[in-house]
Amino acid sequence: MPEHRDDLVNTVLERLNEIQDPCSVAAGTSIGLTEMGLVDAVCEEGASVATAMTWAREVARAAPGAIAGLKELLRQAIESPRTRQRARERSLFVEAWTSPDHQEAVEAFFEARPPRWGD
Repeated sequence: MPEHRDDLVNTVLERLNEIQDPCSVAAGTSIGLTEMGLVDAVCEEGASVATAMTWAREVARAAPGAIAGLKELLRQAIESPRTRQRARERSLFVEAWTSPDHQEAVEAFFEARPPRWGD
């Protein structure tokens, strides 16, 4: 198993030990998985595609540069050690925070309007 996967397994095991009821996590209950930060939402059986599509539509409204960065980080999570992932995450955060899209997001928020993303 690659080293970064060992790191992930160790992190999950550490989080399991921090949770009051680790059995609930092992059983896959929503409380344990959300406490671990592994699950953002739990839906009824048969509603997973609709729930995922709702989430995807929300993500699609975000700044294009932020979406590109998220995709890069998700791809990198499979292939890279966590230390390199964190370094790139920091770099992408700075890029996003100083981008014209961020400025537009702040202005749109204070003007109570949807953001108008540039090309």
